[in-house]
Amino acid sequence: MSSSLDDRWLYLGFGVVLFAATHLISHGLTTIANLNTISPSSSTFGASPSPSSPEDSLALATLSHLATSPNADIFRSSTLILLERLAKSQAARQSVLDDLFSPCAATRRRAKKLHQLYESSRFEGRVSASPTANWRGLIDASLNYASPAAVTVRAVYWHARALAEKGREGPMRQLEKLAGELGQAGLGFVLVWPEIKEVQVVAWINVMLGLLKEKSEAPGTERFLKAMKILEEVGEMEGDPEEAWLMMLMRGKEGREMVEGWREGRRSGAGFEGIDGDRGNLPLSRGWDDTRRARFHEESAEVAEVRRRRREAMVFREGGGTVNRSDIIQH
Repeated sequence: MSSSLDDRWLYLGFGVVLFAATHLISHGLTTIANLNTISPSSSTFGASPSPSSPEDSLALATLSHLATSPNADIFRSSTLILLERLAKSQAARQSVLDDLFSPCAATRRRAKKLHQLYESSRFEGRVSASPTANWRGLIDASLNYASPAAVTVRAVYWHARALAEKGREGPMRQLEKLAGELGQAGLGFVLVWPEIKEVQVVAWINVMLGLLKEKSEAPGTERFLKAMKILEEVGEMEGDPEEAWLMMLMRGKEGREMVEGWREGRRSGAGFEGIDGDRGNLPLSRGWDDTRRARFHEESAEVAEVRRRRREAMVFREGGGTVNRSDIIQH
């Protein structure tokens, strides 16, 4: 005989089951909703910077491929973007110049094609800052392959480049100025000196700037002979190229005739500052520290005295003529 069950227990059990089922269904629905919801991430880890323009987001490989397109508009647009990117990168600008003045003929030929793109009528003026714009006057000379003038220009460039890597950027700035003036004047002459040494670089640049003052296609045999004599005398010196050039200037009238370009550079803020009477008449230049100035004192007391009297004699004569031995001895 079966036992009876009170109805209240049945209702209680049904209520518990219904309550549990309701909560489980609610939890399941909430979980499903959360899985399908995309929430904004608060973390910036791994986020790539947004490009300043749509063109900057294009990969170089993509641009290179587009630059070979037979479609003229696609070719022109992609090439312009590539040229603009090269112009904005300082490392790329320097690399372009290095290739244009490279001793390797194959490298120069490849760089020449890039230079021609910058100079072409399709892109000229549309690139913000062409890396070759200020060097036109010397680039053409460098690209003349094995000519003595080309060898000279390339040698001067790499000597100035080596000095810039040592922290001496003055010669490179002066060389860029010379290239710009040659390009503006439309003159094609170069003082040929294929075996030029590093100590002669500053003298060569300033001699060329002096020759430019004549505004002629050929400065003349006499002027070239004087310029070559200056380079020969500077080549016999040792040490810093700017110091050697300064010593050349102190030798009298012949040296002063070739320094108009240097004087212009001095007024524009380049080159030597002048003579500092409070520091033993040492030549000053921007960026020179006391260690470098001390090299002027690495000499005997007798030599230092002769140098001092020579400077006094030059000041006394006010630059008129060459200082001779009698001027030095007579105080």
